Amino acid sequence: AYPDGSYVIRKDSYTDENSGISHIYVRQVVNGLEVADGNINLNIRNGQVLSYGNSFFEGSIKYSLLSTPNWHQAVYCSEPSTSPRDPACGGVLKHLQAISYQFDLSMFQESPLLAAYVFMQVAHPDPTSLVSSFASLKTKFQACTDPLGEGTSCDDWLVTGFSGGTKDIHARKVYVQTPGVDGSTNLNLAWRLEVALLDNHYKAYISVNDPTKIISVVDWVVDAPAPDSDGWLSTLQRHVFVQLQEAFSSQDPVDVGCSTNVSPDTHTSTQTAGKYCVWKWGINDPESGERTLEVVPKDRRASPLGWHSVPAENDPIGVNPGLKKGAIVNYTTTVGNNAIAQENWAGGDDWINNGRPDGGSDLVFDFPYGADPSEPGWEKVEPRQYRNATITQLFYVANMYHDLLYLYGFDEVSGNFQQHNFGKGAAEGDAIIVDAQDSRGFNNAYFMTPPDGQHGRCRMYIWNEAKPFRDGGLDAGILIHELSHGLSTRLTGGSQNSNCLRTGEAGGMGEGWSDFIATTVRSTSTYKDYPIGAWAANTRLGIRHFPYSTNTTINPSLYSLLQRIDYQEVHAIGEVWAEILYVVSNKLIDKHGFADSLFPSSESEFYRFVERKDGALTKVPKHGNTLMLQLIVNGMKAQPCNPTFMQARDAIIAADQTLTNGENKCTLWSAFASRGLGTDAKKVSFSIFPSIDGFEVPPDCK
Repeated sequence: AYPDGSYVIRKDSYTDENSGISHIYVRQVVNGLEVADGNINLNIRNGQVLSYGNSFFEGSIKYSLLSTPNWHQAVYCSEPSTSPRDPACGGVLKHLQAISYQFDLSMFQESPLLAAYVFMQVAHPDPTSLVSSFASLKTKFQACTDPLGEGTSCDDWLVTGFSGGTKDIHARKVYVQTPGVDGSTNLNLAWRLEVALLDNHYKAYISVNDPTKIISVVDWVVDAPAPDSDGWLSTLQRHVFVQLQEAFSSQDPVDVGCSTNVSPDTHTSTQTAGKYCVWKWGINDPESGERTLEVVPKDRRASPLGWHSVPAENDPIGVNPGLKKGAIVNYTTTVGNNAIAQENWAGGDDWINNGRPDGGSDLVFDFPYGADPSEPGWEKVEPRQYRNATITQLFYVANMYHDLLYLYGFDEVSGNFQQHNFGKGAAEGDAIIVDAQDSRGFNNAYFMTPPDGQHGRCRMYIWNEAKPFRDGGLDAGILIHELSHGLSTRLTGGSQNSNCLRTGEAGGMGEGWSDFIATTVRSTSTYKDYPIGAWAANTRLGIRHFPYSTNTTINPSLYSLLQRIDYQEVHAIGEVWAEILYVVSNKLIDKHGFADSLFPSSESEFYRFVERKDGALTKVPKHGNTLMLQLIVNGMKAQPCNPTFMQARDAIIAADQTLTNGENKCTLWSAFASRGLGTDAKKVSFSIFPSIDGFEVPPDCK
């Protein structure tokens, strides 16, 4: 039924060890070229297809391979619904049109040179610094390294010659689907460009036949915006930041560490365990608790070598290049198999040579903070003075989160972030790079998620909403929010496709999952309403419209809020999804109780075993909050690329069916329906009422 019936099974397909479900990812191929957005995901157990998603092109190739793209930037800008102030239009569009008059476009259909030049002219923050002349740009053909395997043309080109710190641009011919008239879909031949800039990592699709026409752009970087601003740089802020760097770089905070403040549940230290003076896991920020000396990791399943050791062949820094394969490199700084943390006061792309605290041979990371109001002189302590404490905190939280998610199924085969995968499959060499006190801005944070095998990158910024300024890296909610983008992006649509949470509701849900998990981590058995970013932003209500609450007076969010103009931005969409998840989670807690820790204390206390229809036993978390986290992870694995709210809802309910034989079906439906996502909820044209509330549940739940 599909054009020439061609496809490839992607190499990131895998079988989930606990659920027994195989997640198969398929990419469509037409005329030997992949259809970049032609995906099928299949969820199979015991030979039965449990669910699937499908975005294959289904039209006729004969009438759909257009010589000129029917959808591109100019078409978007001409639509009545597009604001004349849209940054994609106006001067940018005129600039592209001017470029089109300078070149014979027919000369560049077999070369990505002009496509790369055109895109950089509108994407780079300072295009005048890029090239001395167009003639200085070069292309180079590369041998096939296609991650999809055999069966697709993998002509891969490099475009070189850009200056201004820009990396070489990778280019490949692909097809991309675009909307046609009367709801039809067309295929357009495009150059897919991978463009890595300092603050963005783009996958751009530029017409092969007319390289001045931009068809689509995806950014692998997601930002958490600042309150009442765009969360980006300003000349004044950068100038002030530089002055602060010079002003307090030589000062030291009062030396108040953790030496006499040891966590009561600390385990006995082992050779690969470190001691970290931190706000322990579950304490959201400096106002929510005291620092203690934590001895971790406590569970070797997720981190067999501990947090500071890597095999020599997977060493991210490369300090001992002469070591034989199999030798273990033991770091005494914040470098390890799961995360690599350092300061980034230069604000650049470099991380290998940036400063890190050293815990010595005993791995004791106990560094002063000094900015607590209980400490003398705290009001004069600025973030750079306690940078070692911050880097330690980032390293600790990132590793704790890695270990937690591993126990819930975000492991090697599903695409987690590790330098070494211990022979368990999938791509490796991609520990998360976490930057403390990044100087490129204030009141922000970001996470960049490339495909499996490439480092995730997290940048944490200082916030200037209080005096002294506060370090966003010490607000665990913000950090876990950012790290969760890596989870949701790698699991949705497969770990080799980072484009599956980038459109409409899908992009918003990426933000929503991040808020929800950050809230879940800090939740206690005593119910509370929770804001996001309240400490960093120095505002009681945080940086969202409402705190997360089951009380509709405090948080009235419904699915239909997505109709509103002020809820079209991804973080606002995410607020609605996170609130719905928070309500669902609390319904499960009402039914199953609350676990004081998301980490298993013992298998018998934490899990129960449910017999599947095939007779196999599946581990199921006993309590409502832990069960919800498991359903979130399993649902992400099963949902289609770029899901809607309703598809993500269905994936969670289906995850409960495969995990518990559906014992929570009616609880889940009731909770979703209470916020407008019932069986009769509707999503229609974005031009008129994009989301309509539905409060109905299935007949067998009434």
